[in-house]
Formats: sequence, structure tokens, C-alpha cells
Amino acid sequence: FRTVCGLRMDYYHFDVNSDLPANSSARDAAIVSPKGSLIFGPWEKTEYYLSGGLGFHSNDARGVTQHVDPKTGENMEPATPLVRTQGAEIGVRTTIVNGLQSTLALWGLDTDSELVFTGDAGSTEASAPSRRYGVEWANYYTPTKWLSLDGDFSFSHAEFRQTVVGDGVQGRHIPGSVDSVIAAGIAFHQPGERGLFSDLRLRLFGPRPLVEDNSVHSGATSLLSAKVGYNFNKNWTLSVEGFNLLNNRDHDIDYYYPSRLENETAGPDNGGYNDIHFKSVEPVAARAALTCRF
Repeated sequence: FRTVCGLRMDYYHFDVNSDLPANSSARDAAIVSPKGSLIFGPWEKTEYYLSGGLGFHSNDARGVTQHVDPKTGENMEPATPLVRTQGAEIGVRTTIVNGLQSTLALWGLDTDSELVFTGDAGSTEASAPSRRYGVEWANYYTPTKWLSLDGDFSFSHAEFRQTVVGDGVQGRHIPGSVDSVIAAGIAFHQPGERGLFSDLRLRLFGPRPLVEDNSVHSGATSLLSAKVGYNFNKNWTLSVEGFNLLNNRDHDIDYYYPSRLENETAGPDNGGYNDIHFKSVEPVAARAALTCRF
């Protein structure tokens, strides 16, 4: 049995020069975060751990010094510079299978104020307190000296801790929060300083809610990439890398808000029409590189 304890202190200085004088100012903030872990084992090349602690996330500097809404002109309260989080994790790590390193963890994270990106405004805004919990399974396997396989699987649930009212809807889902992520790959490399190497990697991002009641959500996004190269020595490497090899038309990012196209009639309340706005992933691409390390 062993313990690990730590104490972290962070200091931020925000300085914003806005085109609205009321939103131009400087602000300082600091926060202290204790952390700790209890580790049991190893027994049969397996150990168990329990970790917990406090953390934080910083808010957008523009929101930290903002006193006037640039869209409506109304007065508003500036965002909290550093927002407290409380997290915990329980897990198991093992190397009982020869060549395999595997970790399975259950975790939870509470945030005093969720940071949500607003696609229409192109900025972030502070929202209600949130809660996340999930499971992660990480694996790294080297059956031989020249071959390695890895697979990381993450499944989580994210929600506001209170009902939030959006544009005409209400709910507890956090817009843009990913519920599942899978990253897997296989890599080959000749032992030693010289020789060929290659890898093939898959990344999958699950659907995301786009509004608070989850009535609108994005699709999944998958990307396949590959790389092949040659190490001439410890200093020089030549490589070629391919991206989105299946030429998927998935979305990099999605937002849901009202808009109106040119020459389109006005929508409800003389406004636009609610729709999904997205950026597609980049098409098939290749990159060649000559690298020198010194």
C-alpha cells in the first residue's frame, strides 16, 4: 500500500482590450488544488487505486471582463475567472498478460459552472453546474519487438445538475458533449535505429447532443489514417502520412441555432430557421516529411 499526495497552485492574469470600452479591463485570479491517490498492490502483476482531488477550468478571458452584452447592449455579470471542479476515479492496472498493459477506470467529475461554446456568437459562455461520469479502458499490447497494438475506449455521460432553458427548449443535456470515443491502432517498426516503420490508426467520436433536451443531435465521426516511413539513423527520418483514407463526409463539429440564407424569407418572429450548422472533416490528404533530430 502506498499513497501519493500533491498540491497545485495556479495563477492567471486576464487582460482584454475590447472594441467596447466597458468590456476592456484586467483581472487576476488564483486557485489551489489538492490531490491524492491510494494504491494497493501489485498482486499478480495487478494493482488497484483510488484517486480524488480538486481542479478547475478557466473561463474565456472575454467573458471574465465582460460587463455589457455586445449583441443586446444590456448589462451583464462577468464570468468567474477560475471555476472549481471536484473529481474522483477508481481503477485497476494490470500486466498479468505477457506484453499487455491494461487499465480500467470508473470516474466522475463535478464542475461548478459548465463552459459551453456558442457557435452563432463564436465564443464561449458560462452555464449551469454540470456532472460527468464514465468508464475508460486503455490497452497497449506488444506481442513482438516489431509490432504493437493499442486501443482506448471511453464512454461517458454528461449533464447539467439542473434544468437549463435554451432557445425554446429545456433539459439537462450539455450541447456538444461527446458520449463515446474510440482510438485504436497497429504499428510496425524494425528494431534498431534504422529501418522501416508504419502505423494504421482509427478514431471514432460518438454522437453529441446539440440542444438541452437532446431532440437534435449530431452523427458519429470516424477517421482512418496511416503512416509509413524509414529511419536512416537516429537523426534523419523520411515519412509519408495519409489522412481520412476512406474519404468520409462526417462532421468535424456541429452546432444548432437559427440562421437565414440570402434571399430566404424570414422565419418565426422575423428571424431565421433553426438548423444544424457544421464543418465537414477534411477530405483525403497526404503529407510527406523529412525530419532531422539533433
